[in-house]
Amino acid sequence: MIITALQMRIQRARRLIQNGAVQRNGGPGSYDVDSESKPGLKYHVQVETDLEQGLVLSTHCQCPDWATMDAALDEWVTDVKTLPHPGIAHIHYSAVCKHAIAALMQTGLQL
Repeated sequence: MIITALQMRIQRARRLIQNGAVQRNGGPGSYDVDSESKPGLKYHVQVETDLEQGLVLSTHCQCPDWATMDAALDEWVTDVKTLPHPGIAHIHYSAVCKHAIAALMQTGLQL
């Protein structure tokens, strides 16, 4: 079985939730998520969803993976002008990392 980059991140996000690594931080869609690789480091994650429609409107995470996916998504859509490459992890054209996916799951979004 071949697992896509997105599926792999979803599996890792579930593990973060199971380990209690996701904490609400302030207003709606605002979370702190523990880093798995750097103990003591927390990434601030901001997500916006439309739960009625089941849509991801926007995401942002401070981790390097999110920044890489966001830049790749922007470059692919701008320069290649086609649907994003399957190696670019995104949901509804919002870049995602395992931290952002974990936060999205905490909002009640079904993935």
